[in-house]
Amino acid sequence: MYRTNRVVVLGRGPGRAAAAASFLGGPGVILISETDPKDPATPAGSAWTVMMRDLRRLEVDVTRFRPGNDPDEVPLARHVTVDPVVSADVLLVDTSLPPDVVRAALYHARGTVVLEPGPSLNWLTTLAPFVHLLVLTPAGLGALVDETTDGDRAQVLTGRLQVPAVVLLAPDRALIVRPGQEPQLVEAPTAGTATPLIPRAEECFRGVLAARLAVKSSLPDAVLTALTASALLAGRSAADGSVAGWPSPRDLTTST
Repeated sequence: MYRTNRVVVLGRGPGRAAAAASFLGGPGVILISETDPKDPATPAGSAWTVMMRDLRRLEVDVTRFRPGNDPDEVPLARHVTVDPVVSADVLLVDTSLPPDVVRAALYHARGTVVLEPGPSLNWLTTLAPFVHLLVLTPAGLGALVDETTDGDRAQVLTGRLQVPAVVLLAPDRALIVRPGQEPQLVEAPTAGTATPLIPRAEECFRGVLAARLAVKSSLPDAVLTALTASALLAGRSAADGSVAGWPSPRDLTTST
């Protein structure tokens, strides 16, 4: 039987969900989150309408995505102990949601858990036994470990937690770091253009990585595909609130 809940995005998620859905090419992505109306990054008015329209066009399930000030909604904690979280192939999660929600989701998940950690090493240590992969930026890594280089920091962190990590250095470059091993640099075919790591490209990387892991790609292959997509996206502009225009597998084929 075909499983439609291949990727569940929990937390900061519209862009990540859109990127994953573009790569899966149909139903298969569920977004579970709530927005803070007071957050300047939260789309408002017509921008919110545009974002929700784009997500629905990509067939992202947004029935569990809602404004955080809606008193009539079911609490998020009730969603993360049952399907779709439990049966997801990949759970893409961050620590922007309340700790009890994150902890419950990780405990109940049976698929691959990909975590964007917050700045608390103690909290990350508590979650680590339930995590299969960490995905960080240099800034996020530096907030957790004090070493000279990104590679050294990642080696210390993965060695301490015994969890592999991907450090996204730029839209087209990343390090794969496994406990007790030397970091592996992965570069997209367009590497060397010195494009800054803009938030939209980072969201694309995380979403495409989750999509590729959901179809059982190896970690190096999944990282390479996600880098190629994020590097391609980094050169595109988007309208306010839009989560459209994410690269698809066809875009990557025609761009190489």
